[in-house]
Amino acid sequence: MRWVLVGLVVGLGIIALVGTANAATFEVGYVIESPHPYPNNYDNTWTIIQSGATSIRLHFVNYTTEDYHDYIYILDANNNTVATYTGSATDVWTPWVTGDTIKVRLVSDASTHYDGFYIDKYQYNTTSLANSPWPMFKHDLNHTGRSPYAGPSLSGIKWSLDLGDVGSTPVIGEDGTIYVVGSTYSTYYRDWRLKLYAIYPNGSIKWSSSELYGSMSFKSPAVASDGTVYIHGYDKLYAFYPNGTQKWSVGTIYSSYSSPAIDGSGTIYIGDNLGRIFAVYPNGNIKWVKDISYYGIHSSPAIWSDGTIYVGTGDGAIYAINPDGSIKWSYPTGDQVLSSPCIDENGTVYVGSHDGNLYALYPNGTLKWNFPTGGKVYSSPSIGNDGTIYFGSEDGKIYALYPNGTPKWSYTTEDKIVWSSPAIDKNGVIYIGSRDGKLYALYPNGTLKWSAIIGKPIHTSPIIASDGTIYLGGSDGILYAIGDKKPVELANSSWPTFMHDLNHTGRSGYKVAPEVGAKWVLDLGKGIVRPPVIGADGTIYVGFYDSNSKVSKLFAINPNGTIEWDYSVTNDDYGLDSSPVVASDGSVCFLSGSGGVTLYCLYPNGTLGWSRHVTPYASTESSPIIAFDTIYFGTNGEFYAYTIDGSEKWHYPGYQISISSSPAIDENGTIYFGDNRGVLRALYPNGTQKWTVTIGSSVYSPSSPSIGEDGTIYIGHKDGYFYAFFPNGTQKWKFNTNGIAVYSTPAIGKDGTIYISINNGTLYAFYPNGTIKWSFDTRESIGLASPIIDDFGTIYICSGNHLLAINSNGTQKWSFTASGSLTHMTPTIA
Repeated sequence: MRWVLVGLVVGLGIIALVGTANAATFEVGYVIESPHPYPNNYDNTWTIIQSGATSIRLHFVNYTTEDYHDYIYILDANNNTVATYTGSATDVWTPWVTGDTIKVRLVSDASTHYDGFYIDKYQYNTTSLANSPWPMFKHDLNHTGRSPYAGPSLSGIKWSLDLGDVGSTPVIGEDGTIYVVGSTYSTYYRDWRLKLYAIYPNGSIKWSSSELYGSMSFKSPAVASDGTVYIHGYDKLYAFYPNGTQKWSVGTIYSSYSSPAIDGSGTIYIGDNLGRIFAVYPNGNIKWVKDISYYGIHSSPAIWSDGTIYVGTGDGAIYAINPDGSIKWSYPTGDQVLSSPCIDENGTVYVGSHDGNLYALYPNGTLKWNFPTGGKVYSSPSIGNDGTIYFGSEDGKIYALYPNGTPKWSYTTEDKIVWSSPAIDKNGVIYIGSRDGKLYALYPNGTLKWSAIIGKPIHTSPIIASDGTIYLGGSDGILYAIGDKKPVELANSSWPTFMHDLNHTGRSGYKVAPEVGAKWVLDLGKGIVRPPVIGADGTIYVGFYDSNSKVSKLFAINPNGTIEWDYSVTNDDYGLDSSPVVASDGSVCFLSGSGGVTLYCLYPNGTLGWSRHVTPYASTESSPIIAFDTIYFGTNGEFYAYTIDGSEKWHYPGYQISISSSPAIDENGTIYFGDNRGVLRALYPNGTQKWTVTIGSSVYSPSSPSIGEDGTIYIGHKDGYFYAFFPNGTQKWKFNTNGIAVYSTPAIGKDGTIYISINNGTLYAFYPNGTIKWSFDTRESIGLASPIIDDFGTIYICSGNHLLAINSNGTQKWSFTASGSLTHMTPTIA
């Protein structure tokens, strides 16, 4: 080996640079020696700290201790044991210890002492695997899949990001940046191309690379200590600077599912589809290539502390390769090995095979045991702190095995577990995905902690960030962030939903100015404008559609009356016939469709977060509402609950119930809505029926329920009755309107007064016991228009082309005349 003298004297040593052309490995002459001989009952520790080192190792000229009685321990900065020596040996390099500190501890017993040890030098590197929460596939060089951080206690989806295709398991840099390989369709090349994405922890894209040749695959990036990110493309290994510019590429390393590993010296190891293992220096020069399999390598290399590289091959063998590229040994299984090995603290190697077995091999390559499952084992095993081995099988089970190979427990999912491999948090909780579209969190005893519904098969493996967030990709091409978060509810705004709140009180906490007059007027074109809602920043959201031109839009309007943005839905989904709803995270959700219903959820900037085609056979006038991370709404077919990330939670099968009513929700989570069969329905939060009561005939009735502070439910019907029901579904009272239809939704004042308008233009005020307080004749048609109330107690109602303000005693306060009809319009208070 060629040394280049740098000429810097440090203590007892001289620093020399080893292999300067390719690697940044420095060597320091530094003498550490024990007493010769060392005394009995001796316990002493020597520490070397090398500033700027990312890994460090020591060289023993020799050591001699009483075999299996006296021991030399190699420790890291946190006093974790990296290696143990006893007996005698010469010319021994210790394993690489991550970080800038290495310690040597000598411990003797009460009898027989020997000569001890003599260390003459150490080496250190300035480039190695990043010291980050999850720098590579399966977390670390041993592929333990074990994180030092606790995962989330809840399974909420914090954010999701559509990247086209996400077959890659993400990794995390030292600054928290998430790196993941996605695919995008190239209109220029007319095929799919890879992209490396760098994503901030809040889900926004930091940068993306240029298009790279290759399609979606299951390989992951790896991050080095200097921030370099390595990814395996179609026929090249790429290196990117942390800012996204390409550093270098080297070929030809043909595409496979193998993900790169970075050892303590910064060398990168990767397998390719031609069955070769490559060792590449950090500068992109190839160190060596070893051809070991005719059938390709889709397994990702794991590296033991002595530098041995373990990998599975398509010809069904598990290989151990020396750091110089020579084959140490191989072990044949009964079928191809796409699973990646993991290594326990004793050097035992675990790996799955398509023959359905998980294999445990001693460090010398002999079989320790094998465990049969009911399907192929693509999943790469992980190892808990107590030595338990966790993995998934194509038989749909998650297995936990004791280190001796006996089963500890198994957990059955609802589909196959193919590529997903377990991640283990610091509390021993196991996280793994399945083709059933769920991410499972299991306690160490095998019981379910929670499951998160992604909705699409999960082939990637979850990873754990320092704040406990779990990142993983779905087969829908979306990267998900799952973790503890505040439940998404209605926005804390002046008017976030139809009729203001979950109870549909129609009551604002703000007072309307006594002056009357138009502040501004905005012409959105010829069409129907639905009742607006308001975001936390004051933005007004309103739906619009023209049935003649089949144009449907959601507008975002600034408080000064200028349009901030608009979002158009497709012609097939025209028919935006209800109010949107604003969530506490700022997203805006709405329904559209006349020959089928689609649920849309937009970011506050107007870009599409997601859309879900709910049903192809219905339309809707039901306005959605948000509570407990769930969006509730009706269609002319069924009632639905969707998670805030767009997965169906449940639907209430009503045998083609037509629902024009918008749901109201009480403090216990009970959901109330009316249908066009004349039935008021109450559902539990899980979608099961609590009770139903018939209130009219089978005719169109769009009145939505409102809920009083005592839990009373109020609702009108086209048959000409206004009803009050106790929370258990029994009738409290009803009011006969003499056959005049009640289309509107009641509003409820702070004093419990209930306000309802009927189709002949009369506005009623009722005491909570059902007696009439007063009535006011607006003299014009009201239609679907519902009354609302400000904090003064003033009631506002649209009638004909007028907006009327009515005092709480039933007298008119003022009237505003619009240039067009306001019939069917429900006002909103900012």
